[in-house]
Amino acid sequence: MVKISNSRSVVFCDFDGTITTKGMIDEIGEVFVGQRWLELKRQMLARKLTLREGVAMAFETIPSSQKEAIVEHIRKTAVIREGFWQFMDFCDDNGIPLVVASGGFDFFVETVLSKYYSRLAGVYTIGTDVSGKNFHLTHTFVCDSCGLCKAKVMNEYPGKAHILVGDGLTDLHGAYESDLVFARAGLAEYLTKEGRAYNPYDTFFEVIDGVKEFLKSDVTVRQSK
Repeated sequence: MVKISNSRSVVFCDFDGTITTKGMIDEIGEVFVGQRWLELKRQMLARKLTLREGVAMAFETIPSSQKEAIVEHIRKTAVIREGFWQFMDFCDDNGIPLVVASGGFDFFVETVLSKYYSRLAGVYTIGTDVSGKNFHLTHTFVCDSCGLCKAKVMNEYPGKAHILVGDGLTDLHGAYESDLVFARAGLAEYLTKEGRAYNPYDTFFEVIDGVKEFLKSDVTVRQSK
C-alpha cells in the first residue's frame, strides 16, 4: 500500500449523524425529553434559539439518575456509518490526525468510541455533570451560538489544512473555516443555500476517496483567525 503522507492536514469529524447513522442527541431528546425536545429543535433549526440555549433547555430537565438508562439506550441503538473503521485505518496509515468534534455529550461519544481514543488526535464534546438532581452541561470552545464551536476547535490546530466531515447545523461554523468539506443532510442543505462548495457523502468510503484526491493536490493552508 502506498502511503499519501500529509502532516499538513487534519480531519475534524462530527459524531452524531456522521460517525453514527442517526443523531444520538436527537434520539435521546425524543426518547427522554419528548415533545419539549421537538419544539425546541424546531426553534433551533429556525435559528430562533441558539444551539447552546436549546440543547441546555432540553437536556437540563433530565434527572441525573437517568444517565445509565441513556447509556444503555445508546449501546442498543447506535449504528456506525459504513466505512468509518476503514477511514480510521486510512488516517492511521497516512499519518493524518483524526479529531472527533461533537456538539453532543461526552458520554455519548465515550460509550461508542472510548476504546479507540488512543487512535484519535483529540476528542471535543459538551461535558455533562450529573452530581446534582438534573443534568448540567459544561461548555468549552463556545461562540455566540454553539455549545461547542468547531471553528474554535480548529484554531487549536494552526498551520494545517482543515478537513471537515459533518451533517448538521452544529458543523456550519467549522465548514466556514475548512479547506475541504464533506457534507450530508442538514449541513449540505445549509451550504447549498449559501452557495458554498462541499463534497456529498453517504459512507466514509466516499470520504476516503475525496481525501485521497485532496492530498494529491497543491494544498494551500488556510490561516486561522
